[in-house]
Amino acid sequence: MPGRQHPPMPSSSFSLPDRRTGAVRASCRLTSPDDARQAGRFPSERHFDLAGIGLLRERLVEVDALWLDASMRPERAFAELGERLARYLIVEGHDFVFTTARIGMADGGHTAASLHAQAVSRAHSPDDLRVVPRHALAVERLTITLEAPAAPHLQGWIQLGAWVCGEPAWSRDPHAVEIPLLLPLTRLRARPARRFLAIAA
Repeated sequence: MPGRQHPPMPSSSFSLPDRRTGAVRASCRLTSPDDARQAGRFPSERHFDLAGIGLLRERLVEVDALWLDASMRPERAFAELGERLARYLIVEGHDFVFTTARIGMADGGHTAASLHAQAVSRAHSPDDLRVVPRHALAVERLTITLEAPAAPHLQGWIQLGAWVCGEPAWSRDPHAVEIPLLLPLTRLRARPARRFLAIAA
């Protein structure tokens, strides 16, 4: 049975071209506060109640539909993404990024639960900056201590400085888990982004 169709979200596309060839090596979608107002919601509000970060709505940009060329090292892709995001946020007057890392459910959610637990141990958001899943993954029924393989998107965002800002949500379409992440501009760690922020300060 086909999944429920949702109207297109107002948004901006964002791409990282190869500096030598010009070929697109990474891309994502950006939803600004204006876009979210026009649509009535941020894309992630299908899966999460964002009331816990409601005070940030006018300062927050959502990044989703992130695609990385398989031939590009994730570390390099996220370093360049961090620089571009820093430029965008400063120009547009925003200072937070909300995004999610999608993990497959092939094993029933054990890998996702373990990756979430590992990420929380490294980078958990303050208590007053948490979101709530609309359909929570039943973590209490799952193993959270698996030696799970690294998830490039989750690892990339945390290395950029993102916090895990809530429990994982189960997404029926696609059958996957979404781990919520919040990245303050002041925590951006990628070296190119830090250089740009220093110049812009």
